[in-house]
Amino acid sequence: MELNAFIGAMDQLVSEEASEYRDAESIIALERQLSRLECFVTKSALAFATEGEWALDGAKTPTAGLSTRAHLPKTEARRQLRRGRALAGLPVCAEAWSNGDIEGAHVDLLDKVRTDVTTEAMQRDEALLVEQAKGMKFEAFCGAVAYWAQLADPNGAEESDMERRARRDVFLTSSLDGMWFGQMTFDSISGTIVSEEHQRLERQLFEEDWAKAAVELGRDPRIDELARTSAQRRADAMVEMAT
Repeated sequence: MELNAFIGAMDQLVSEEASEYRDAESIIALERQLSRLECFVTKSALAFATEGEWALDGAKTPTAGLSTRAHLPKTEARRQLRRGRALAGLPVCAEAWSNGDIEGAHVDLLDKVRTDVTTEAMQRDEALLVEQAKGMKFEAFCGAVAYWAQLADPNGAEESDMERRARRDVFLTSSLDGMWFGQMTFDSISGTIVSEEHQRLERQLFEEDWAKAAVELGRDPRIDELARTSAQRRADAMVEMAT
C-alpha cells in the first residue's frame, strides 16, 4: 500500500536532524506537505465515520469512535469530521487544501460563512476567496471574509457581527509580585486591526535586534543570539502600541 511507503519515507525523514530543515524554503515545503496530509486525513476520517466502522467498538457516535480509535480529544475528532463534511460544499477550497495552498483554518472560516442564505454567493465567489486565502495573511483574510459575508447576507452578518462585537473585552490584572497578566477578545475586524499593527511593530523590533547583533558579532546572528526572545518582542511591541 502507498501508506506503507509513506510511513517508510516519514521514518526516514524524522530520523534526520530537524534543524537541517530550518531554512525558509524547507519550512514552507514542510508546511505545505503538512497541510496536504491534514486534508487527506480529514477525508479518510470522514470515510471512517460514514462507512460505520466506528461502531465496531461499541461507540455511540462517529465522533466517539474516532476519538477512541485514534486517541484524539473529542474536540479534534469533531473538527476533522466537520471539515470533511464541509469539503463537499467547497470544492475549490478542497482542491487548494489538498495541494497545500491553504490549510484547515481557511476551510473552517469559509464553512462558517457558508449558510443557507449565502450558498449561492459562495458558489459564485469561492474561487475568488480561495485565491485571496493563498496570498493574504490569515488575519487579513479573516477581515476579507467578514466583509464578504456582510455583502452576501447583510442581515445575518450584521446580527452576527453585533453579537461578536458585544463579546469584546480586554483586561489586565496585577499579581502580588507586580507582574501583569491579561487577555483580549475582539471581533474579526477589530482583531485584524490590532493584530496587523502588533505584528508590524514586532517585526520592526526583530529587525532592530538582528541588525544590532549582526554588528556586534560581525556575522549573521542565530535567533538565540538576539537580545530579546520572540515572547519579549511581542510584549515590547504591545507596550510600543500603547506608547
